[in-house]
Amino acid sequence: MYLIYLMIAFSMSTQESTEESNLLERNSLSNQSPQIKAEFQLGASANSYDGPCGLSANYYYNYSTHHLQISGNGAIFDYQPGQPPWYCFHKIIRHVTINSGITAIGTYAFYNCYIFPNLSLPDSVTSIGAYAFAHCYNLSRLYNGRQLNYLGESAFYGCRKFGDLGAT
Repeated sequence: MYLIYLMIAFSMSTQESTEESNLLERNSLSNQSPQIKAEFQLGASANSYDGPCGLSANYYYNYSTHHLQISGNGAIFDYQPGQPPWYCFHKIIRHVTINSGITAIGTYAFYNCYIFPNLSLPDSVTSIGAYAFAHCYNLSRLYNGRQLNYLGESAFYGCRKFGDLGAT
């Protein structure tokens, strides 16, 4: 029984180590296009994708610049891991903008989006859901608005470079 536990633990740590070392290799754009076109509604041009992400909130992803923008009013929906509409871009999102009017970042909203290094939240954001930024390996700083008053369970779990929740 103990031997099985050691084998599982070793397997998990080896997998995590391999995942980190291959981060740049896995972020190659060459193998992303077929999956993206099948899962997203085409936006205004061939390089953009958009849709709803809350009752009055929408996302817009520009594939050329790897920029995800969230706009509108109210909360971003709560999701399960791997379910946000922009998840198939999670390996290549380099910039995230959350516009004023968004009030909450839902559960697992940016889970495993591990490329973007920092994020500024508008003053309208008052809460961040559980695991919202979990496993965002390169996230090192989150600039928050003055109204942020709730941080969900393990919101930054696995963010190894995370060092600061600063004020804007």
